[in-house]
Amino acid sequence: MLKGHRLGEAIDSLGLGRRSIRARYIATGVFIFFILFVVELAISAFSTITNIPLPSNVEPILAQMPLYFLVLSFTLVPLCEETLFRGFLVPRAGILVSAIIFTALHFSYGSISEAVAAFVFALLAGYYFRRTGSLYTTMTAHALVNLLTVILIFS
Repeated sequence: MLKGHRLGEAIDSLGLGRRSIRARYIATGVFIFFILFVVELAISAFSTITNIPLPSNVEPILAQMPLYFLVLSFTLVPLCEETLFRGFLVPRAGILVSAIIFTALHFSYGSISEAVAAFVFALLAGYYFRRTGSLYTTMTAHALVNLLTVILIFS
């Protein structure tokens, strides 16, 4: 909007416009989630096979959070993070730079396995955002990853 574009044009350029909502983009988001699930299983298998501990700090940290924070983690957080990292940064800085920044911010959990998963997610999300021009793909995947994490806290 600072460049003189109307609100609708700004929303479209971020991949949030009406033309960006397609069932196949949502399905692609679910596909990305399953890829990440397999990556997490592979990391866990690697840790088990090699006896190299890769502790996860996300669940203990989130388990201490209030319920409203957990709900926001799979509703509002994916919208905000995807708008910033994919909608804004990917077109300006590229997929790799955006992925590195995304990973650095998620490394605050202090866990290598989460950092690897965040980096893989950021690369996939950047690729699919470039390919589709839709943030709904990446927001779907991001919301599902965060939702699974919240579900695992209570299981």
